[in-house]
Formats: sequence, C-alpha cells, structure tokens
Amino acid sequence: MKIYSDEALTIPITAIEFGAVQAGDIKDVTVYVKNDSLAELKNLKFTLDNPEISIVKAPENLKPWGIDTLIVRWNVKVDLRKGLKAKININAEEYWSNE
Repeated sequence: MKIYSDEALTIPITAIEFGAVQAGDIKDVTVYVKNDSLAELKNLKFTLDNPEISIVKAPENLKPWGIDTLIVRWNVKVDLRKGLKAKININAEEYWSNE
C-alpha cells in the first residue's frame, strides 16, 4: 500500500505534514491511499504517532489497485514553532484470489 499527498498520485509520502497551526485550531488533511498489490486488503487500521491527531475517514477495505481517501484531523493543543509531521502506520489482512 502506498500513500500520496495528491489526488493524481504523483507525490508519495510516509508521513503527513500539517504545517504550522495555532493552538485551538483544528486542521484536516486529506491524503490518498492506493492498494498497489493483487491482494484485497481488509480490516485496514490506520494509526498516527501523535495523540492529538485522529482519523476522520479511512477505508476499511481496498480492492486490488483500489484508491480511497484518508482524512486526518489535528486538534492543536499548543503553538509549535515548526509544523507538525506525523508518521502513518497501516495494518491490514491480505486476501488473495485463486482465480
């Protein structure tokens, strides 16, 4: 599975960049996930390495070569001098077709 920052799937990423946001703000970021295998992916679980970030929308399953959106939300608690970057972790079960 690959994650992209753009809908055209030309910029692959391993972390989501939120940029600089002020305390009290909420910022949503949409990224695009692509199943780049011949297996269907089921029971997808997305986690991020920051407790202030939550998953707003995520696919539960992706067919082979399927594409969907992942929306994450940063509920900013403190001002940061630098923008926040959060690593994405993905777990799924692979289902291979016998066809």
